[in-house]
Amino acid sequence: MASFQGGFYDLKDMPVGEHAYVIADGERRTYFECYGGTNGPKNQYPAELYTGDLIWYKKLGKSVNADLTLAIVASSGQKAWREHFDRKTGGTWLFGDSSGIVYAVTGVCHQMANRVLYATNGPDNDQSDRCVVWPPSLSATVLVYGFFGGLKDIFPLYWKRVRDIYRGQAMAIGATAGGADVETNDAGAQYVRDSVREHLRSAHLPQTRAEILTSVLARPGVAAAQKAEIPSAVQQEDSAFARVKRDLDVQLIRGEIAPAAYAGAVNGEFAKYMGKLSAALGPERFRERFGETIPTQLVNPAYMLEGGAYQQFKSEVS
Repeated sequence: MASFQGGFYDLKDMPVGEHAYVIADGERRTYFECYGGTNGPKNQYPAELYTGDLIWYKKLGKSVNADLTLAIVASSGQKAWREHFDRKTGGTWLFGDSSGIVYAVTGVCHQMANRVLYATNGPDNDQSDRCVVWPPSLSATVLVYGFFGGLKDIFPLYWKRVRDIYRGQAMAIGATAGGADVETNDAGAQYVRDSVREHLRSAHLPQTRAEILTSVLARPGVAAAQKAEIPSAVQQEDSAFARVKRDLDVQLIRGEIAPAAYAGAVNGEFAKYMGKLSAALGPERFRERFGETIPTQLVNPAYMLEGGAYQQFKSEVS
């Protein structure tokens, strides 16, 4: 077991955005860097941890105990310890210590960090028991990717892969992170391909978006039937952004747009979406969920993968 803390800091190139990370203290300190390190401007560490629910969340304090090996598997897909989990290439999840996330397509650093923290209650407990690190811009990324990245039907496949590796059913071997066996790498790579395919197939669909909107915008103390009543103007703006992002994801995967240009386009569309969402919800309700300042950027251009990394998913584009 180890003591886990989360943290976040401001991103200098993103006026409204923070990088999230996790640090574990046990016999040795372990850094889960989530593509961006653990030090930056206005660093908040250790930050308050919460249960993963936008409405009925509970504070969990600034440290929680968890199985370090399980968290290592969640991050890297392998069981070998390293001081810094900071890789962006190779390994079980294809893209280093990504927690099975394809950056910008199925999640960002917030979701990577929260997948590491998903280990806090062991391999079997359900999502309602898990804790998250909560930078101010998390609510905005949850609106697109959820707390833990990926759709509700695909995330259980990720956690099954983690459990299997952790329990030795697809065990990584060797004393270093490069020693994963073929079964582990194949299973991890298949999960990543499945997650991308399913994300492109259904993340933008009205039913999927309605469920996410309800979970993000529902209000405490309101009857269940009323919670589901999302203003039509909000639904329209959300659907429009989801379709545009899906189109940009497809272009990125086909190699029709460079990663830097993709990041600029997604962030531009996201800024317009959040501005329209603020107008549709009204200032008070928008502040309840997203804070005083309208988020204007979703992805960090500096964290984007090389173009060829995305293009390996061409076969998943229908």
